[in-house]
Amino acid sequence: ADFPAWFQQLGDGVVRATERRLGLCLDDLAPVNHVPALLPAPVLFLTGTADAHASPADTQRLFDRYPG
Repeated sequence: ADFPAWFQQLGDGVVRATERRLGLCLDDLAPVNHVPALLPAPVLFLTGTADAHASPADTQRLFDRYPG
């Protein structure tokens, strides 16, 4: 969807304000950044084509980052 420029700026401002308020960077919360730390635990990556929260492509990225 095409959003007006002001809407994108508003969204960016909300993200920055949220990060300041919580004292963290939302990019740091990305699961893909934490997958390597799961080793040596065995991990089962599972998704389906109708999964609204984890697409097969997202799950593949998690699998690709797992060093085990």
